[in-house]
Amino acid sequence: INEYGANSDHDAATIDQMFDTGDLDATIEAERDVLGTRSLAEVPRQPEKVVRKALEGLGEALAGLPAADREAYDQAMRVAPRIVEIESPPDRFLLACGYDHWKAAQNLAKYWATRREVFGSEQYCLPLTISREGALPPEAVEVLKYGAYIMPTSSPDRYNRPTGLFDVEKSSEQGSWHDWNVRRKLVFYYLQILSESDLAVVNGIVFLIALKTNGFSTLTPNPASIQLIMSEIIPVKVKCLHWVTLKRPSLLQQGLNLWLGILRKYSSLSLRMRVHCGESKEQIIRDLNEYGISLDHIPERFGGCASFEKWYQERVKVEQERYGFIDRNSEGRVSESVDKSETKEKRQALSKRKLDEFKEWAEDHLTSRKVAKLKADVSPLQQESQMLGRRNSFLQAQLLCVNYVAERYNRDKRRIHACLDAIAAKLPSIGDELGVDKDASFADVMLTKFLVFLGHAPFSGEWMFAATPWLSPYQQQVLHGVK
Repeated sequence: INEYGANSDHDAATIDQMFDTGDLDATIEAERDVLGTRSLAEVPRQPEKVVRKALEGLGEALAGLPAADREAYDQAMRVAPRIVEIESPPDRFLLACGYDHWKAAQNLAKYWATRREVFGSEQYCLPLTISREGALPPEAVEVLKYGAYIMPTSSPDRYNRPTGLFDVEKSSEQGSWHDWNVRRKLVFYYLQILSESDLAVVNGIVFLIALKTNGFSTLTPNPASIQLIMSEIIPVKVKCLHWVTLKRPSLLQQGLNLWLGILRKYSSLSLRMRVHCGESKEQIIRDLNEYGISLDHIPERFGGCASFEKWYQERVKVEQERYGFIDRNSEGRVSESVDKSETKEKRQALSKRKLDEFKEWAEDHLTSRKVAKLKADVSPLQQESQMLGRRNSFLQAQLLCVNYVAERYNRDKRRIHACLDAIAAKLPSIGDELGVDKDASFADVMLTKFLVFLGHAPFSGEWMFAATPWLSPYQQQVLHGVK
């Protein structure tokens, strides 16, 4: 029996044909994700210097993207820069990309392009919130309020992965849920909530789908929503997908058949899917617990204690605190007592003021960037200029010394000439003895044929001479006699 449990070479060959190396690696990778074997207990923090450099690089990378790619992002920055800062913080995308600022810049631009596609050009810059008017349409908020989506807030799963619950039975009672466009908006909002957790960005997320007990007519998959989840445009990755139902495997098979097309297209999702069809609630709880799912993540109808009401209240509180600046800055809804025309004028004036402020900021920012670039370009030139200045000063000092030595040398030479001429005047016969031509200057002949002036002695300051090597012994004796 070989390592595959096959009883013959033929059986082993058949198994080898079923899985190539790539498939086997993908299967092992998926199993690790499902079991959470590589999840981190806490998010690793980078040194402040690394984060600061990555943020600077992200800004430069965004500026370097083609205008068409960052069009949605630029529009959002012009219209709602605070919303951009809150709902797509740069450090979240850097964390998801391992602080690769080029990749993070591309993903941030794609996020806003996809957000505009999902919510429309008129709505995508509004806040993603259920506590006030925002990007989500009223019909989507109604589905959400009913409890179609629950995010347990008590704790992540045992492997530190945020876990989301989708209750099909509750969503089926909302007519708007059948609108695929509404469903896609809800998926975007839900992924947005999950991405607020750094653990979700680092460790991924887990979905729990609680199926109906009387049919699967509302479980038809939405390809656009699945594509949104698998694209990781919002920086979270699905690590495991748990399907839960009671007793009726035939209905489970019926529901899964609807997903065959999706599973064929996204093989990585099928490898990360687990089905739990229990005879009782206790069995389902035991099965899910083996994968790190606790009672906090399981709906009440399956024996858990996941509470939509609790999550909804906490979520509304979070959003009211987060987006309170809209009311404080008069950017939200005005009082009902204010005249509608006056409200419109105020909003237009406010929008114009904000746009003017942003333009002013953008111009200042652009100027600052240009100045910084010029400083960076000028800095090497300044260093080179300083080096040349120091070199020039050194050469000037050398020249000054040389001129001083030359001037002193010439002055001493003139004094030597005078001394030698004085000696020649007192001793008329010395020129004849040395063979000096009567028409030549005695001093010139002495300093060219017999003596070499070496300068001053370093301590005494006396003149130093050396005899020329070709003086005859008699000439040298006469010269020494003179000295």
